[in-house]
Amino acid sequence: MNLAKQQSLFTQRIFSLGRAVQDQQSISAWSPSDNAEQAIAIYQNNLRANAQRALAISFLSVAQLLGAQLFGQLTDQYLQQSYKTAFDWGEWGSDFALWLKRNAGQFSELEANGDIFADLAQFDLYCHQIERSEDKVRDLSTLALLSEVDAYQLSLNFAPGFTLFESAYPIATIKQQLLDNSDTKTVELPDVNTYDASDNEDSLMTHYLVLWRPEYKAQYQAINEAQYQWLKIVTSSENLGLALDNLAEDSCLNDAFSFTDWLTGAIQHQQLFSINHL
Repeated sequence: MNLAKQQSLFTQRIFSLGRAVQDQQSISAWSPSDNAEQAIAIYQNNLRANAQRALAISFLSVAQLLGAQLFGQLTDQYLQQSYKTAFDWGEWGSDFALWLKRNAGQFSELEANGDIFADLAQFDLYCHQIERSEDKVRDLSTLALLSEVDAYQLSLNFAPGFTLFESAYPIATIKQQLLDNSDTKTVELPDVNTYDASDNEDSLMTHYLVLWRPEYKAQYQAINEAQYQWLKIVTSSENLGLALDNLAEDSCLNDAFSFTDWLTGAIQHQQLFSINHL
């Protein structure tokens, strides 16, 4: 049995014991002492407190918007349904965004904006994971390989945690509002209902972001669809030559995208760390 499974079963057992203590039929069956009931309650409360602290770090934006009370309720529900599946609290919560999307309807405060909060949670998770990602060495001298070596023998080495993100909602705008305003009540969430209206230009947009860590903090940048499609191609290709071939085969993308302009920007923003000679 792996560690994640052990953690999950242990957490499940703690909460099931607590329910058994409160069940009179179970009490008559094995008659736990008052001390046992108190001990279980203490451990449950400790689990809840650790869970809330951990998720408030991993999902900072969501915690800020919802407030401690509602976020605590979400955390408690998530813990009892998904259990603790990682030894390190910092690694727990990988499916919280999906859980939030599926369960937002259970909370009246979230029902109208469940999809937005789910996407914001996924954005938060990426930022958290990026800041915990392994460091890389930045070596721009390797850029000379672009003019010296065949592109089929090269690959691009991106910054730590380099990640692509897309959403139907302006997640970067919401995040910036949180950074600019200490009062979360001033943060305006988009009206989900308007995203089904054909006369709303923003409803027809997909918002694309690239996330990365140039130094210690995760960074994010809005990009257009052509840049997003290129990055999907190059990050999934075996080498740079094949990526450029795929780019050339897509005439619409090729017309809308400039490799030279993108490369300059990627270097300036420290998204590209080096060129690998395969």
